[in-house]
Amino acid sequence: MVGTEASPFEKVAKKCIDEIQTAVYEYAEDYLRDDMENNLQLYMRDMVERTVQALLAGEEWAMKQYPMTQYHDGEAIRKAVAQHGGEPLLMARIATSKRKSHDSRNH
Repeated sequence: MVGTEASPFEKVAKKCIDEIQTAVYEYAEDYLRDDMENNLQLYMRDMVERTVQALLAGEEWAMKQYPMTQYHDGEAIRKAVAQHGGEPLLMARIATSKRKSHDSRNH
């Protein structure tokens, strides 16, 4: 009688094992996918921030890659930078220079 009762328990045990295994695999896969997506987002954000900082600092590689390139709309980029950033940036730089000059005379 014991031999005949083992078969239904084996079926139940196998079903439980399969369901647990599937749940664990799905959880691990979701976790790894989320982690990968997060890492990719952080990498892209860091890449963009480094590129913007390099452009603003006038680093040679960034200038050659974007505004000074003869390809990929370099002329359009130069025009947009001059139009949208030229005067406001110049005025901000002048204001900063005046402030520094004023502060150094008062100290």
